[in-house]
Amino acid sequence: MSDLFASTITHELTHPITGEPTGLTLELIGQDHDDYHQAQIDVVKNFRKNGTTDPAEISHSIEGQVKVVAACIVGWTNTSDAFKQVFAKLGFTDDTFSKEKALALVGQKTARWVREQILTAIGDKERFFKIASIS
Repeated sequence: MSDLFASTITHELTHPITGEPTGLTLELIGQDHDDYHQAQIDVVKNFRKNGTTDPAEISHSIEGQVKVVAACIVGWTNTSDAFKQVFAKLGFTDDTFSKEKALALVGQKTARWVREQILTAIGDKERFFKIASIS
């Protein structure tokens, strides 16, 4: 049964220009995970609660994308001093994973490249389904 349901993957962020590994390796859930769908539902509910009902406006919202992308991060390991500094600048005393830190990380205006890498990684179903790599 476990091969029929998506598991988590790890994805090390790479520098957006050089492609070099950054030292921050994320554990991610995919688009077929219940928590991903719940994050999307929560975003839509929040927009509706605030009076926004236009599906196009909701689906193109940076705020919504940030919340959904952050929900896909379920853990990480960091070996990078640069990312330790990022977390310090965000007001955190350490770089251990938390949902709050994930939201702060991907919510930065300059973190579009991080969000894009996560969206690409979570969109690759083959990485999530063990059976796909066997077939």
